[in-house]
Amino acid sequence: MSQIETGPAFKIILLKIHKKILIWSGFEASLLGDIKTVGNMNGAILKTRQENPNYVIRE
Repeated sequence: MSQIETGPAFKIILLKIHKKILIWSGFEASLLGDIKTVGNMNGAILKTRQENPNYVIRE
């Protein structure tokens, strides 16, 4: 079923991947920005961090 791919479980997996990316350095994260799945989210986070270096994501 194609619905499963965009369901809650899939979004949780993306969030877990995203949190790991935030731990990596900006250089590595910018390289990962080329990966289609993570690119948009990662790019937005990096842009926010560049504009506000004190920006922290809280769980």
